[in-house]
Amino acid sequence: MDSKKGGSLEKSRQKASDEDELNRAVLNNLISLQKVMVNLALKIDSLSTQMSKLLELFEISARSLAKKDFGYDMDNESKKILQKLDAISQQAGLIGKGLALIYEMNQNPNKESVSPMPKKTSFMNSNKTNMPDLDGYQESIARDFDEEKEIRN
Repeated sequence: MDSKKGGSLEKSRQKASDEDELNRAVLNNLISLQKVMVNLALKIDSLSTQMSKLLELFEISARSLAKKDFGYDMDNESKKILQKLDAISQQAGLIGKGLALIYEMNQNPNKESVSPMPKKTSFMNSNKTNMPDLDGYQESIARDFDEEKEIRN
C-alpha cells in the first residue's frame, strides 16, 4: 500500500509543480502585457502632443491667411486667357447641343424635330424670278444618295 500512497503523492507534487509553472507563465505574460500597454500609452501620448502642435500650426496659418490681403487684380494677359476659356466653354456647349440634336435626328429619322436654329432657305427655293438661267445645271450625285438613304429608312 505504501507504493500507492507514494505514487499518488508524486502525482500531486507533479500537478502542483505544473500549476506553479503555469501560474508563473501567466504572471510573466501579464507583466509583458503591462509593459506593452505602458509603451503604447506613451506612444499615444506622444502622438496626441504632435497632433496638438500640428493643429496649432494650422490655426496660425489660417489666421495669417485671413489677415493677408490677396490682390485679385488681373493683368491683361490673365483677362484674355479667361475670355478665351469662356469662349471655349460656350463653344463646347454648342457642340454638345449639336451632337444631341444629331443623335435625336438619327434616332427618329421620320419625325421632324424642333430645331433651335432657324432653317435657312436654300438658294434653289429662294426667289426664282431673280434666278439666272440654269439650263446647263446638273444636279449633284450626293442628292441621289440622300434620296436613296431616305428610301432605305
